[in-house]
Amino acid sequence: MDESSHRKYVDLVSRQGWLILLVPLIAVNIGWFIAHRTPPVYRASMKLVVGQAGGASPPVIGTRALTQTMTNLIQSTVVADEALRTLHLRRTKTPESVTKHMKVHVKPDSSVLEVTYDSHSRQRAVRVLGEVATVFTHLVRAKLGLQSGGSVLEHKSGEQVFFATVFDPPHLNPGRVSPHPKKTMLFAGFIGLVIGVLLALGRDSIDDRIRSRRQAENWFGAPVLGTLPKSARGKVPPAITGHVARGQESVLSAIYLLRANLEFSGVGSRGPRILVTSAADDEGTSAVVANLGAALAIGGKRVVCVEADMRSPRLHRYLGLDDEHVGLVDVIEDGEPLEDALQPVDLLDISMNGTVPAAETNGREPGDTPSVGVHGSLKVLTAGHTTKDPAAVLADDRLKRLLDLLAQEADYVIVDVPPVPLGDAHPLVSDADRVLVVARQGRTNRDTAHAVRETLSNLSSDGFSVVLTDADTVET
Repeated sequence: MDESSHRKYVDLVSRQGWLILLVPLIAVNIGWFIAHRTPPVYRASMKLVVGQAGGASPPVIGTRALTQTMTNLIQSTVVADEALRTLHLRRTKTPESVTKHMKVHVKPDSSVLEVTYDSHSRQRAVRVLGEVATVFTHLVRAKLGLQSGGSVLEHKSGEQVFFATVFDPPHLNPGRVSPHPKKTMLFAGFIGLVIGVLLALGRDSIDDRIRSRRQAENWFGAPVLGTLPKSARGKVPPAITGHVARGQESVLSAIYLLRANLEFSGVGSRGPRILVTSAADDEGTSAVVANLGAALAIGGKRVVCVEADMRSPRLHRYLGLDDEHVGLVDVIEDGEPLEDALQPVDLLDISMNGTVPAAETNGREPGDTPSVGVHGSLKVLTAGHTTKDPAAVLADDRLKRLLDLLAQEADYVIVDVPPVPLGDAHPLVSDADRVLVVARQGRTNRDTAHAVRETLSNLSSDGFSVVLTDADTVET
């Protein structure tokens, strides 16, 4: 098995492991319930020896044909009916029920009949089998043999007679035939495991949500520029807080890798304007914009982030800014000065181990606002006040001129826009230098990915890249 196949099955277990474990657990409990609710069955057994004698020859132990004949006779309803009559059990049992639970085993070239009888009662199992033995041997002597003087077999010259003798009297076998709780539970668990694996495979095969980087690239038809782990969702970037919160250890490496891929990958990149959209709502575009903008600024770039998703503005929360401040809507619709709307964000350079370099803290008193110092800068244009028609704001030529103006003063202008299916961001796609589509692992499905791919293709976008959020691991 190669590494990719091994990884595939590991991913399957991580996604569907609960189902693979749940089904056997249910099966084991069902097996336990059945085993403890089923009445126990006990077995009595005995051994008979059959043979024949005739003419002047000495008695001969039975042949294969004889033992088969005797087997058929002992399992006849005649024997069972007579045994039930003698035991006064005709009211509760039928001859057919007796023969159904009575088995006769004969080894090859043997004249020994091993007879067993199963019953829910220990005493009844022995009694019924004992009476069957008595009735059968009596009928053999009466119908097929010549008897005189007790149990001594005699024959006349030239006549064939048959005999059946009880060698091992009826007795109860140790233990019980069924149920066996441990065996039942073990078998139920094995069957449950098989069913659980099959259900997991079936469920996984019809699950059309993105589960890996490869799926994202195949379904979007575009390269994955980077990933962002689950711990980044809803958290302020470490470069703003000055420390890495518990569970965010993988965020830094993911952010820096995304920054490097963005800076050194030329796919669909013609300039500073980066449009960040998504396949559906709440895929994590604001988290990507906030973390990417902060990382680029820490790396020495002049960055402006624009909160253009006025339907669900979230960027200001990630960057710790006031949503009541003058913003994009106020600049476009009310003519507010751009300089008044742009809000600077102070950052701290966080090392890969989650600590602040000494150069960043020297000379700063406790409580002072941290600053970027010799690094780049990060400014943010929040959404501003609400508007009745967000689509009209994004389609306004004044917004395009505004973005052009910002692009002249910044190394990167990162615009957080609504999802592609809403259509609000369509007027900005063709003018963007690079389009990043954010997809959420475990949520974005194949149909949505295909729809985004077709839409962006029709809008003549100069290629786009994918950023995968809620990723289980940081993928290079």
